[in-house]
Amino acid sequence: MSMMPIFELISNAYQLFRKHIWLFTGYAAWLLAPFAAFVLLSFAPDHWIVTAGIILASVFEMFLAIWISLIFMRLTDTLVKKKPLNTQKVQQETLGLIRSSVRVMFLQLIIFLGGLILFVIPGLIFAVWYAFSQQSLVLDGEKDMNALAASKTLVTGRFFSVVWRLLGGPLLIAFTYSLLVGGAITLVAMVAGVDPASVYEG
Repeated sequence: MSMMPIFELISNAYQLFRKHIWLFTGYAAWLLAPFAAFVLLSFAPDHWIVTAGIILASVFEMFLAIWISLIFMRLTDTLVKKKPLNTQKVQQETLGLIRSSVRVMFLQLIIFLGGLILFVIPGLIFAVWYAFSQQSLVLDGEKDMNALAASKTLVTGRFFSVVWRLLGGPLLIAFTYSLLVGGAITLVAMVAGVDPASVYEG
């Protein structure tokens, strides 16, 4: 099966997000609660209760981040395939996958670090091979080493095409974002009568 060109991939992702912006934004907003608690507790006087609260807020935010990432994978697959969307079912099913997801992440980390010890290059190769392990878990029901094996199977025969899509998309988005933000800052600085160069130097 041929791979979608990167610009088409980015365009489709943007169209999907724009069409369902409130659905994705609503789930992402869940992360604001533990983050707000963490920030507020950071300004509280030193006390073991405050320290415990900060630790709990951090752990809860990590838990939510993993859960929401799994929800996003399932939502995206459902929307792209135009299947009936049941958000309650998605939440329940992905909640049950959190422990498996953590195990797969741990395996990925161990293999990646082991590869880095073997002169770096193997670690980078392993990172690409197993880049889709979480997707294999969420979308195909594979677990632990089977999820890693399924990811490697997807990458085999298309290694550099996968590398290009893993790196090219985020880099292109980051570059475009930097241009837009830089242009906005320069425009505001010029309107305010400030030398744009001094803004960036500051």
